[in-house]
Amino acid sequence: MSAENSYIEDFLSVYKDREIIDFYKISENVYIAIIKEGNKLVYYPVEPVLDEDEARVYSEVREIAPRMLRLSRYVEKDEEKRKELLSNALERILRVLGERLSEEGKNKILYYLNRDFFGYGPIDPMYSDPFIEDITCSGYQSPVYVYHKYYEWLPTSIYFLSPEDLTNFARKLAYRAGQDLVFATPIVEGPLPPRDFRVHLTLDVVSRRGTTFTIRRSTEEPLTIMDLLKLNTITYEAAAYLWLLVSYRSTILIGGPMASGKTTLLNAISLFIPPNKKIVTIEETPELRLYHDNWTPLITKPSMTEGIKEITMFDLLKSSLRQRADYIIVGEIRGEEAYTLLQAVAVGHGAMSTIHAESYEHVVRRLQSQPMNIPKSLISLIDTVVIIKRYKKDIVFERKVTDIIDIVDYDPVNDTLNSTKTYIYDLINDKYYMSSFMGALTKLSKREGISEENLMAEYKKRLLILKYIAEKKKIKSYRDFSSIMIEFYADPDKMVEEARQSIER
Repeated sequence: MSAENSYIEDFLSVYKDREIIDFYKISENVYIAIIKEGNKLVYYPVEPVLDEDEARVYSEVREIAPRMLRLSRYVEKDEEKRKELLSNALERILRVLGERLSEEGKNKILYYLNRDFFGYGPIDPMYSDPFIEDITCSGYQSPVYVYHKYYEWLPTSIYFLSPEDLTNFARKLAYRAGQDLVFATPIVEGPLPPRDFRVHLTLDVVSRRGTTFTIRRSTEEPLTIMDLLKLNTITYEAAAYLWLLVSYRSTILIGGPMASGKTTLLNAISLFIPPNKKIVTIEETPELRLYHDNWTPLITKPSMTEGIKEITMFDLLKSSLRQRADYIIVGEIRGEEAYTLLQAVAVGHGAMSTIHAESYEHVVRRLQSQPMNIPKSLISLIDTVVIIKRYKKDIVFERKVTDIIDIVDYDPVNDTLNSTKTYIYDLINDKYYMSSFMGALTKLSKREGISEENLMAEYKKRLLILKYIAEKKKIKSYRDFSSIMIEFYADPDKMVEEARQSIER
């Protein structure tokens, strides 16, 4: 191991008596270690270590650097230019201070200058870690926590040791998000550059344990259904069935507990929408990514200032009804917008959304309860409820579509919803069961004027094509997958024939 990377060797030596569950590199200078400590896992950023002289010089450099760097011009600029700017500034500062450092020492100080002035300081390694979905701190002297893609919530080795340190850091985050975190506005949120992150901040005047922050990552490159198939989140049969439903503007509600992958699944099946359709998406935090030209993404706008009107999900949904949308996709329903969404379904819009609920029965109860208050007669307009769950397998967490329930109709005499379980995944025995889904196809057949036999044939075509894409096509992004969907909808029979010939060979 080179001298410049000796800090890694030193770190591993210090923790040699503990079980290192995972160790991976996220940048030229930073590694991540996940270490078992007692009954819990702890997330450790492993960064270059400054020796005593380097730490003293860095402290002096930090005092002078802001006066020599035009930060506002460069924060969002090219990384190479940023490195050049920092390197030149460091050389000038060292001459002013009369200090001499080795190249290794200069490189370490340059790393911390870049991290602290252009990055996010002590949390920058987590911000750069592609496996981190959330970063949160609930108060000083409490560890910063991260939500890891494979290990879920983990405490980190990072602490803010005083309320002043935490509040000052939170105010820097607010500034980067274009907001002011002050006594008059103690709760703020906004996007963080340069990637798709959003931050939510509270001052100690509203949070009892002190100032807090939560940073959430929006997926830069959304997963496609092919990714979910590779991850065993969904089976080919379930994916083909959902594709069939989406093709015919069925109303689909995806339920599941927190962090179960509801929005990921929603985005994946939204890519099945025919390319010539008009789509409106409505979200509080922009997470959905579509490749359709005729897509209008709408986001809510909270009001932080008296006299400025707040734009809610309900407002955006009412607006979408005037846009002649073929599909209305709501990131999550939990209030009065749910009633309006189902009214939109009643007049012919296709609709999809997510809801926090762990089972079909829980979905129905939530829809009927405050603040949604939707009667069963209107709930029956939902065609399909999909349940996705997360579960622990060994030491990591996985996600799985476990149920697809089709709502057939509403029985006013008995005040009941008639439904059929089309798809069930047995997590214990790792097996799935799929019915003939005749009940669902009967409903779809009546609405679309297509025979059930033809709908079944369409399902089989989609099942064939998904297997063909998995075997023969190279899907590197949602754009690649969307291009295949454009090709399919332009000439379905041609692609089906290509798939048959390819698989027969």
